[in-house]
Amino acid sequence: MAATLIIAVPTGIKVFSWIATLWNGRIQFKTPMMFSLGFLSMFVIGGITGVFNGSFALDLQVQDTYWIVAHLHYVLFGGTVLGVFAAIYFFFPTMSGRMYDERLGHVHFWFTFVGMNITYFPLHWIGLLGLPRRVYELQFFELADTYTWVTQMSMVGSMIMGFGMLFFFYNMLRSMRHGEVAPENPWE
Repeated sequence: MAATLIIAVPTGIKVFSWIATLWNGRIQFKTPMMFSLGFLSMFVIGGITGVFNGSFALDLQVQDTYWIVAHLHYVLFGGTVLGVFAAIYFFFPTMSGRMYDERLGHVHFWFTFVGMNITYFPLHWIGLLGLPRRVYELQFFELADTYTWVTQMSMVGSMIMGFGMLFFFYNMLRSMRHGEVAPENPWE
């Protein structure tokens, strides 16, 4: 638990420096920036829940429950996937020589961001209710109806993310063939 709290200090400094970098900047809300801001928000949510894990009283309650699963996925999945998409959209014009469709990029972002939150946020709730992770038969638990409803909502969020990926693949494949030719510096 001490390591959890110690990790919070340099992570908080990193997040502060990222936000300070954006402060008073001329931010253009193009697709790479949207994914970068999405990464930042997911990382902050995961970091806040991580600080809760450092609390002895709460850690006893949520250890080995879906709370831990939600925390981990906000930090790792939200951090890596949104960061990777930011990089793909940023470097795509340079790598392919073509521009992608910005509108489809924004649609992809919103499906991914909303789907990710619908998938992982409810897992905090059932973790606080005490549902252990790695459980596949929910009917044996006292709050089985609540657990079932929430896990089904999580599944819908995953389907929303999956549907958003169709926009990504369509955008990339279409842009490689028919996209506008990218200028030397596509971000000016």
